[in-house]
Parts: sequence; C-alpha cells; structure tokens
Amino acid sequence: MARKQRVLRLRSAQLKRGGNLLLHRLFALSILALSFAFHSVAASQTTTKSTAASLSTTTTSSTLAPRVREFQLFYRSNLGARSFANAKEQSQFTGLGLDLDTRVRLLPRLSARARAGLSLNSGYAQSQFGDKSPRSGVMMREAHLTWKAIDGETLRLGIRAGAIDQDSLNASLLVEGQPFPGVVERLEVGNENFTFALAAQQAIPTSSTLSTRAVESEVTPSFTTETAELEIHPWDGFTGKLFATHYRFTSLPSTVAIDSQALGNTIVELGPNTSRFRYEFDGFVAGGELNMRLSNSLSWSVSGHMLQNSKAPETYRNGQLVRTEFSLALPGDVDLKPGAEMFFLESDATPGFYASAERGQTNRHGWAADLGLWFREERFKVSGRYAEADVINTSLIQTAQRYFMIRFETFYEKL
Repeated sequence: MARKQRVLRLRSAQLKRGGNLLLHRLFALSILALSFAFHSVAASQTTTKSTAASLSTTTTSSTLAPRVREFQLFYRSNLGARSFANAKEQSQFTGLGLDLDTRVRLLPRLSARARAGLSLNSGYAQSQFGDKSPRSGVMMREAHLTWKAIDGETLRLGIRAGAIDQDSLNASLLVEGQPFPGVVERLEVGNENFTFALAAQQAIPTSSTLSTRAVESEVTPSFTTETAELEIHPWDGFTGKLFATHYRFTSLPSTVAIDSQALGNTIVELGPNTSRFRYEFDGFVAGGELNMRLSNSLSWSVSGHMLQNSKAPETYRNGQLVRTEFSLALPGDVDLKPGAEMFFLESDATPGFYASAERGQTNRHGWAADLGLWFREERFKVSGRYAEADVINTSLIQTAQRYFMIRFETFYEKL
C-alpha cells in the first residue's frame, strides 16, 4: 500500500512538472509567433519596393567578395583586497585580475561574445562556501551566440544561446551574477522613447565553474524565467524601467541542497545523495529603476526589486532590495559615486547556493554602502564597499557577518 502511494505521488509530480514545462514552452513560442506576425505585416508593405529594386539591379560578376568579419577585443585590469568574517568563518585575500571581452560579427545578423577573467589570489580562507571561496584561475563571465532574427527600427527579435550571464535578470537577490548554460528568446517593440520587451529563458543552473554538481543518478537541473519589461526615455536626463519575472528551479542536485543548508535554506534528508530542499522554488520577481539628471554635474538613481517564492510559507519566502546612488562630477574630469542599499531575504525565497555571498546568501537582512572615484581622463577607477548582514530566523549555523572590499580597476580598452 505504501509503495502504491509513493508511485502515485511520483506520477502526480511528473505530470505537474510536465504541465509547467508545457506552459513555459508555449510562452517562448508565443514570443516567436508574435514577432513573426508583426514582421510579416511590415514585410508585406515593402514587398513591391524591394521587388522593383531587385529588378533594376543586375549582377555581372559570378564571384562573391570575401566576407570581412568584425572582430573586437577589449581588456581591463584590476588589483584589490577583500575581507569576510563571521563568528565561524573568515577570509582575507588580495588579488590581481585581467578581464577580456571578445566580440565577433560572424554574419550580418549573427554575432558572438565571450567575457572571461583571469585572477591570481593570495591570502587566507576558512570558509564553508565551497566553490564560492576565493581562488586563482580562469573564470567564465559569459559566452554566447546571438542571432537577430528581426532587426527593425521598431521591432526586434533575438535568440541567444550559450553561457548566459544572469545579471541580465536585474534580480541580484534571486541569482548572483554568474553564467548558466541556456537559451534566451527576446522580443522588443518600441522606439527611442520607450521599449516593451518579452523574454523567456531556459537554462541549467550551475556553479561558477559551470558544474551542475549533480551525481550520476540525478536528472539535469533546470532554471526557467519569463519576463515582461517596460523602459521609457521621454526626455534627456530621465529614464524609467519596470519589470516582472516568473522564475522556477527544478531538480536541483542533492549536493546543492546540502551546501545551501549552511547558507540559510531548509532541507530534509541529510544524506549525501538523498538531501533535497523542503520547499520548491517557483515564484515572482518585480522591480524597477529610475535615473535622473538633476543638474549638469549631479545625477541620481534609485532601484529595487521584490522577490516571493510561492511554494514556501509566510516568513520563509520573501525578499526585498532597495538601492540608491548619486554621481557628482568634480573638477579634473573626476566623478564621485556614493551609494547605499538595504536588503532582506528570507530563508527559502531562492536557493542559497546561487545567492549573493557578500549579502550572506539567504535568511539575511542588512545594509551596504559603497564609494567610487572614476577618473575618466586617466581611464581608471577606485572603489570600496562595506556590507553587514545579520540572521533573520535563529540558526545554529549562520551568524552575523561583515564584508569589506577595495579595488583599483582600469576601464575597458580596445586592443
């Protein structure tokens, strides 16, 4: 009888996952269908003109000119130090880094981009964060191909495949900026004053080393998002942005669950191959950003987002972040950029393994302040950041933590 009940629960879960996957695929297909419908209408209006133009020109040569691929390579360097400490862990190190940004146009509507960083670190670390601990080596930031299926003035459709930088979600509480292998479809409609966009993503959540952390008997995890976004630019010196995203993690590996327990999440079955999260991760993120130029030398921005995991109970599922920043132009072509933020992230709003380390992952609330000096003429900047994060719900593992960083960094230069 017990075995029959387990089989029925398993079949029910499989049907539910299949239904959610079907809805996500329908959302992605609807983006493609809408874009091609708009494109067909626009194309029909120009068919006569394009046909006449093609008839009026003839090709007298049977050979094709060689295609010249556009290749750009940018680089920047940095030198910095970081310090992290709580009652049980600590880490202090200095590092030297080099970042490369390569962009190649393969075809008129097909391009490739890859960003990677080489870091050399030296210091001391006593940490339970695993692959989030500081280390030397080569780190992938993003690497993908982008095909612009439609590239008009008011209508654009792009498909991107590869290692996708999750900073594009504008939701740092949900996922710390790192690449996930996947595909993104994005449809944009608008002009110079406004842009409305729909996007869908199908990705595999990985660590910063692009490892899924799954063992042989586990299925491949997935991370899917659907986003609606509106950006307005009614006049010079003012930009506003609103967005809403549905997110879902599925089949996260047992090793990710074990690591995430120490980072604030609630898990069950503590075995190395049987651990799992108590609550699923299926919820919504909503937020926005406002940028204003207050004078010729002063600008101000405010941004934030709210996060809720609908599968977790109250007091376990919510998150909020609010940030403000000023930019003051000083004599000598120097910009002073002070900023501050407040954050709140309950224990099971998102998997702790993918959350921000400097904010303490999940089950945290706190604040951060940063200051930057940008030397535009000399092409470098100096910045510092300090953050404190305390525990929301009492934990035997987590304690209050402090994070400090100072960095010297050049601007990107073209080779």
